Amino acid sequence: MNKILRFKFMNIAFLRNLIPFLVLFVLIPFGAKAQTADFNFILTSQCGNGTAEFTDLSGPGITKWEWDFGNSNSRTFVAPEDGSSVSAIYPGPGVYTVTLSVNDGEPVQKKITIYPSPEPEFTSSLESGCEPLDVVLTATNKAVSVPDHTIGTDVISDVEGVTAGAIESYQWDFQGKIDGVIQNEPTLNLSDLSPDDYGVLLSITDEFGCKGTVYESSVVVVGAIPSADFSITKESDCGLGNVEFKSLGSISFGQISEYQWDIENDDSVESTDETYTHNFTSTGVHDISLTLKSDLGCLSPEVTKQVAFNGDNSVDFNHTGTCAGQPISFSDASSAGVVAWAWDLDGDNSPDSNVKAPTYTFSTAGDHEVSLTVTHSDGCVMSLTKTVSLEGVTADFNHTMIKECPSDYKVGFSDISTTSSGTITAWSWDFNGDHIEDSDLQNP
Repeated sequence: MNKILRFKFMNIAFLRNLIPFLVLFVLIPFGAKAQTADFNFILTSQCGNGTAEFTDLSGPGITKWEWDFGNSNSRTFVAPEDGSSVSAIYPGPGVYTVTLSVNDGEPVQKKITIYPSPEPEFTSSLESGCEPLDVVLTATNKAVSVPDHTIGTDVISDVEGVTAGAIESYQWDFQGKIDGVIQNEPTLNLSDLSPDDYGVLLSITDEFGCKGTVYESSVVVVGAIPSADFSITKESDCGLGNVEFKSLGSISFGQISEYQWDIENDDSVESTDETYTHNFTSTGVHDISLTLKSDLGCLSPEVTKQVAFNGDNSVDFNHTGTCAGQPISFSDASSAGVVAWAWDLDGDNSPDSNVKAPTYTFSTAGDHEVSLTVTHSDGCVMSLTKTVSLEGVTADFNHTMIKECPSDYKVGFSDISTTSSGTITAWSWDFNGDHIEDSDLQNP
């Protein structure tokens, strides 16, 4: 009985001494094992700022991840929390060192480079001009470099060479006023620009796919060529004196700033006002020229018109014929230089003819008012009214049978015609209806 108890106590002591070895045996094969880390990353953008997605490639059995993202942020994950897929934000250009260690093993480091976005600028060969205008636009990229800087407690260094990449594309946009252009050269030639105010939007893309944009308003202002014209108003239609000249010019884009009036084409400008009045003191033909100037300095083609002053304008006319019912001929007897005629022949104050020498048949005898209005070459308009007196004759006759026996009939005719005035002095008889005069006696 005592031996049995002693054996049991010995077995218990043995087991107590064996437990530490059993625990050690179990822990060594199945415990966490230190490993060498590895990872890759994908950048959503590497221009200006970006976000990186990281994936652990260290292998199976990882229960602990220690990430340092190089942007003043770090994080440790212990299973069951999963640290195999993480992301980080990089707020500005630079070189960022990312470190990963797993299961307390040796860390691995990789670098992320965020490039600065290009900063475009451009120049124009001209700021303004007159249509059609040729302009050259030249784009450049500012030299952008990234100095060492600190983000949180991390110093972002080793940034030498972190500059914007070589520019591969230039995109020019003109807000729909002309077609946009995409090219790989920095110089753009624009030809025959029409009048407008051109703003320019330039977008450039570098070798890393980084983009930069700049906009400037009113880069080039193209002025329109004015169109000149003017009216002429004489103070007096006939005779010397003041004449008013008024511009009728126009411009499609911009403003007319100056009206250059030149009297007699002597290359001197008498006035720059929109309306100009000049006093003429000599007869003859005078040249008046107008050139318009816009607010951008664009000049119109010169327009020249003439003002004439005749020294001896007059109006008069003559007529031939005195009998009503027969054509009366009228002829202009005005001074030389008449360019237009208006005859009122029936006294109704409306023109009946505009030829120089018309004819008209009056149906009744008596006095008739005839008016002539003439326009002279200098614009002078004159009118004259005369009274034309016409005689009226009413033809009538009687006849008497002198011999009634055939075949030797004889008939006597006697004139009983009347006249409104004067005396009838001529007769013409047609006995056989052949429209040929057979007698000119009063009473054949």
